[in-house]
Amino acid sequence: MDLGAITKYSALHAKPNGLILQYGTAGFRTKAEHLDHVMFRMGLLAVLRSKQTKSTIGVMVTASHNPEVPVYCTKTGVKHLHHKAQEFDIGVYFEANGHGTALFSTAVEMKIKQSAEQLEDKKRKAAKMLENIIDLFNQAAGDAISDMLVIEAILALKGLTVQQWDALYTDLPNRQLKVQVADRRVISTTDAERQAVTPPGLQEAINDLVKKYKLSRAFVRPSGTEDVVRVYAEADSQESADHLAHEVSLAVFQLAGGIGERPQPGF
Repeated sequence: MDLGAITKYSALHAKPNGLILQYGTAGFRTKAEHLDHVMFRMGLLAVLRSKQTKSTIGVMVTASHNPEVPVYCTKTGVKHLHHKAQEFDIGVYFEANGHGTALFSTAVEMKIKQSAEQLEDKKRKAAKMLENIIDLFNQAAGDAISDMLVIEAILALKGLTVQQWDALYTDLPNRQLKVQVADRRVISTTDAERQAVTPPGLQEAINDLVKKYKLSRAFVRPSGTEDVVRVYAEADSQESADHLAHEVSLAVFQLAGGIGERPQPGF
């Protein structure tokens, strides 16, 4: 690995002054505005671990996951996440609604099993623990119950309470709304449903609205089951997230054939 390149690109993602990272059960957790710095270093750690274990590691999220982790983003739906996660030796996927799991390739499972049998002392104990953790995951589908059991086990091993785990991370305020339209098919998207392709002018309107708020983003996507368009917005404060969501809803109503009552402010 090129040390010069690491130094060069680390400077482009410098740690903010005074920032102290805490290591939680799921990795480094911090405020969303620090993601640029944190995710660069988490990606670097993943590369180093991959080189050591000779396996690929991937993390999958959907666009409405908050905050967005710039690794692999898919369309909303477990079927999209699951297929992407299968491309890696170890694939972790999750949605904001709780669907998610971890997938382990056959090669990795065999390597962990061999390590649990052949290594000595602490390394063998660690491998055996990982082997047992794998058995807790439901690798057939995103199963919140089995995920909960895994988390309970990890918290017990780390000596952490649920409250302490939750306090390790501060989420960006967000708001999700839906706008009724005559035909949801007028909305088409790209970039894992984060950019609207049609109707003309909608994405430009969203871009202009996002510029008004700090630490903000917003996107829209058609529902898969009913004639509504789902709106997601986040910003540095709940008030700003609410305003942005309302303004994007109005843009959808005006440009995508909204029907019924116009979106109203206030939640």
